[in-house]
Amino acid sequence: MEKNNIINEEIEIKFENFVLENLAFDNTGHDLSHAKRVVNNAKAIMKKEKNYDYDLIIASCYVHDVADHKLFVDLVAQYEKISSFLIEVGFSQQYITKVIDIIEHISYYNGKYHELTDINSMIVRDADRLDAIGAMGIIRTITYGASKTRPFYEEENFKYHEKGIEFIKSTETTISHFYDKLLKLPGLMHTKVAKTLAKKRIKIIKVFLKQFYRELSKN
Repeated sequence: MEKNNIINEEIEIKFENFVLENLAFDNTGHDLSHAKRVVNNAKAIMKKEKNYDYDLIIASCYVHDVADHKLFVDLVAQYEKISSFLIEVGFSQQYITKVIDIIEHISYYNGKYHELTDINSMIVRDADRLDAIGAMGIIRTITYGASKTRPFYEEENFKYHEKGIEFIKSTETTISHFYDKLLKLPGLMHTKVAKTLAKKRIKIIKVFLKQFYRELSKN
């Protein structure tokens, strides 16, 4: 593989412009600001890891949603756009293949969990998943649900007790997403840094849910 000498500040600006060009329409929480936070998460993780490929990780973090099944119908066309852009900024075909492989396998799509053995893929997946929890994760989850016109909750999601409310059934609601995915993420992190950060961020979600149930029980 090539030495990590492709991505610098100038090239990062090109990545940002490419992501903005392809995701400017987004109102689901998968926009450029998300990509930049994922990049920053990856940089924080890399400070404590070894034997990773900086260029491969940063490139994958930036473009991972440019071929997201939730946002695009024609994924082949999106992968072609990614490939053309990476060639433009100096990536070899070998690197492009690796970037596409990473972004194809980091998703939580329909609960499918792809086992990873490569540290680069692990870092990208962890970096992306960290942005799905914590305060930012709450905002993104509500934003995504609203973009799909989903109700935040339905009565069948809950069972009411004298001492509180229990979540018992998932439906097409935003509250269900917290249980179907977000609360599981800390246990699915790969790197030590991500595991530590995830434990802190998931506490914010648990506090939010606790307060939500407290307010709901008064209605």
